[in-house]
Amino acid sequence: MSSSQKRGRAEITIQEMGLQDAMHTRIGGWGVKALNGGQKRRVSICIEILTRPSLLFLDEPTSGLDSATSYHVMT
Repeated sequence: MSSSQKRGRAEITIQEMGLQDAMHTRIGGWGVKALNGGQKRRVSICIEILTRPSLLFLDEPTSGLDSATSYHVMT
């Protein structure tokens, strides 16, 4: 898979998980802008989705998320 295909797949996954606003935020950095708890949870799900697993087990994937974000994650 080419790097442009990888980038495209990552951008699609980011959009599907509603993380466009955090796309250029460094994870774990000491900057002013940081991810909130819900965004961190969605990023971890995105990372797993990008590996294209045949089966994905999620332990309480919507715990700590508001109802709209929970719906977005599960659809």
